[in-house]
Amino acid sequence: MNQKDLFSQIKNMDKGEQTALLGKIMNALSPDQQKMVQSVVGDQKKMQKIQNNLKNEDISALLSGLAGDGNPQDFLQSPQVINRLKDLLG
Repeated sequence: MNQKDLFSQIKNMDKGEQTALLGKIMNALSPDQQKMVQSVVGDQKKMQKIQNNLKNEDISALLSGLAGDGNPQDFLQSPQVINRLKDLLG
């Protein structure tokens, strides 16, 4: 699944599904990560930078990590995710 497909799929979810997905992701983030996400979402230039640098592999890894049997919080706080976020924002 590529980035365009993922965003299309999210846009086609009903509001309840979107809210549940966002809640699952936000609850899995540490308070510092939540602040970082809020900062990025509120800044159009940062959002554009992430969209330009995001790879299909990033999307696949995110979906796999969140859908797996493990704790989403452990996945989102793993060094590989944190380092990739720093790369995207750096």
